[in-house]
Amino acid sequence: MATSRLKAGKKTSNENSARAATKATDSRRTKTNGAAKIVHFPTGQITTLVQSGRAAAQKQMQAGLEITVDNMERVTANMMKNMEDMTSMNKEMFEAYVSCCTTWAKGCEQISKSMMATMQNAAQQYMQCCKSMLTAKTMKEAMDTQSDFVRSQMDTMMAEGTKMSEMCVKMASEAAEPVQSQWTTLTSKFNQAA
Repeated sequence: MATSRLKAGKKTSNENSARAATKATDSRRTKTNGAAKIVHFPTGQITTLVQSGRAAAQKQMQAGLEITVDNMERVTANMMKNMEDMTSMNKEMFEAYVSCCTTWAKGCEQISKSMMATMQNAAQQYMQCCKSMLTAKTMKEAMDTQSDFVRSQMDTMMAEGTKMSEMCVKMASEAAEPVQSQWTTLTSKFNQAA
């Protein structure tokens, strides 16, 4: 009998603990004028509050996720546009470089042709001078022919030097124009972006 009371006492004690826990979850203590006041909430209201809190949290998480996805899409689109712009600029710069090299090569070819023409002309004049000197009847006539030839060659060399100088300056400015134009465009793009 003592054991059955003991078991009954434990049972009652367990039941009291369960009731106290239920009351604790179903109520809140608030202070009103220094006295403790117990507010009771029905179990269904607590469930509703928890569910509405969960729903609000899910909405907030969903909104945050949507904002993050939108931001990532914008950043990705911006990065892709920047990559396309860089690729385009690289292509344009390479084309300007190729144009520069082509112009330079053509200029070098023209200078080489001009130099060859000058050398052929000088060789022909030298041959004529040699013939004239060999057919000269006096030493003075031979020396005059030689002096005329040297004077003619000096004048030709001065004229050809000026011509070559002008050709080189023209070639350099024409070759640099595409690269300079591309750099100007590139600089203006960067200035607009900043």
